Amino acid sequence: MRGCWAWVVVFAMGCGGSETGGHGVLATGTVDDSGVATGGGGADGGSTGTGTTTSTPTGDDSGPPDPFAGAPAFAPPARPALSVLPKHLAEGAGNITGQDCMTCHDGSTDLPVFLFGGTVYTDSTGTKGAANVEVRVIDSAKAAHVVYSDVDGNFYEYATGGAFAFPGHPGVRNAAGSYAMVSDMASAGCNASKCHSGTSKTYKRIYAP
Repeated sequence: MRGCWAWVVVFAMGCGGSETGGHGVLATGTVDDSGVATGGGGADGGSTGTGTTTSTPTGDDSGPPDPFAGAPAFAPPARPALSVLPKHLAEGAGNITGQDCMTCHDGSTDLPVFLFGGTVYTDSTGTKGAANVEVRVIDSAKAAHVVYSDVDGNFYEYATGGAFAFPGHPGVRNAAGSYAMVSDMASAGCNASKCHSGTSKTYKRIYAP
């Protein structure tokens, strides 16, 4: 996710090679001008939903667009978060947590294609992955893409979940609150070397409240 990946507090709430985990598509839909998300659906192990929001998340001059504007209150995923790590280790891919998913899942291999993917942590140092974090992105076509992180903090959306129109406006949230990205999401690999790789002096790791 290339761009100015500084996170700001938006609001606090009392809020071929199939992989499994609590990170699949929960809901996708198109947000119309009234702010209602329509259509869509889910995938990945049967987690499905239509998703709703009550205001068009376009933002204003006071700050970045709020991806959670009008969305239902935060709720953890219906199924327990698992981990994609054992499968990757068994196949010789190594520890993929914090690595750029799109190196392999970009359609250039026989692996499943992702629309986007990355890792969310418990803090900006990126020492521990954050489980069951909701990652919500509103793309430029006003489609809401919602996934949850697995036990290691990894998240992604399969390309079977529909198209993704760049740029997007992403955010993360859990029961403690939510953070939104200050600038546009311009690429699919959130952990890419120029983004939240952990080596950039400009952009910190993605982290949850």
